[in-house]
Amino acid sequence: MDKRAFLKTAIEVLKYDDKFKKIEKREILIKLLSRSSVNFLPQWGFVGAGVPDQRWEIVEVRCPVPLLNEAHELESDIDKIVSYVYEESEEHALQKVNIRPLVIDTPPEIVEHEVVFDELQDTVIQGIRDAKYMIWVAVAWFTDPILYEELKKKKLLNDKVYEQSIGFMRVIDGDNPLDKTNIHTESYDKTLKLLNHLGLTTNDLGTEKLIKKLDKLNVTDTSKLLDIDIYTLNDIIESLKQPNRDFRDDYDMPLLKSDILTIDNLKPGMKLEGTVRNVVDFGAFIDIGLHNDGLVHISKITNKFIKHPSEVLSVGDIVTCYVIDINKDKEKVSLSLIDPNN
Repeated sequence: MDKRAFLKTAIEVLKYDDKFKKIEKREILIKLLSRSSVNFLPQWGFVGAGVPDQRWEIVEVRCPVPLLNEAHELESDIDKIVSYVYEESEEHALQKVNIRPLVIDTPPEIVEHEVVFDELQDTVIQGIRDAKYMIWVAVAWFTDPILYEELKKKKLLNDKVYEQSIGFMRVIDGDNPLDKTNIHTESYDKTLKLLNHLGLTTNDLGTEKLIKKLDKLNVTDTSKLLDIDIYTLNDIIESLKQPNRDFRDDYDMPLLKSDILTIDNLKPGMKLEGTVRNVVDFGAFIDIGLHNDGLVHISKITNKFIKHPSEVLSVGDIVTCYVIDINKDKEKVSLSLIDPNN
């Protein structure tokens, strides 16, 4: 079987075959296989089971180095899916499955942002569908209980996902003042218990009166008295003080140049600040304020040897970078995190 077809088939089976839907970490396994490669290694030994000239064959699954520990944890599940998909022939039969690190090899076409789209297409489309559905469920929870129950009957997402999606929603000027805070719906009862303990109501959110009382509160004693764990209580207190707070306001922001509006404004050697948007095997994508992110190849991240960009970079990092190449036809910018003057 073709290597690429083998992996694609394994991923599709994991997604849609009921036989594998009970695997506890099925989504992690799908992600792992989608970033792996596979090799078929014929062995010298004969099977000797009545099929002349049939030799053993090892299936080698090569995983990205950062995912190796997860691969070893899921080794028995990988064995099952490989054995299930493997096609035995007159020439070869499956002997075993080996898990090995994916050799870091970056061909030019990958550096040029090329992506094997057809392997990701189904996952991306399904993710968009799930996200839209999750938003509808969350909105219905706040606005229309009947619609919410109808959406739940479809069972496209479990109760845990409903709870998580609601945690990201904010409703300004809704019926419940707590809906405009980042307090999770599961903690509403605890919040009301705290407010009652202080002699206040939800109408006092964000007021000076409430803030003063919360500042004087003995969090440890109150946690024991109201039977609220101290971490949840601290989150509730911060949310009551700043009901309209957005966590993103706390993040550092890069200092973007006001005169850099298009790729035409860039020049090789230019020093910029940007935000790491994605970290991949071959480098990282940096938002420098243009329509398309710039790419820093792994060899241009640091002067030190690293096996993977994630050793020094994380999504959201603010970095200083330098323009090393501009391809206006393809609207691609190559960057470096290494100061050319050092």
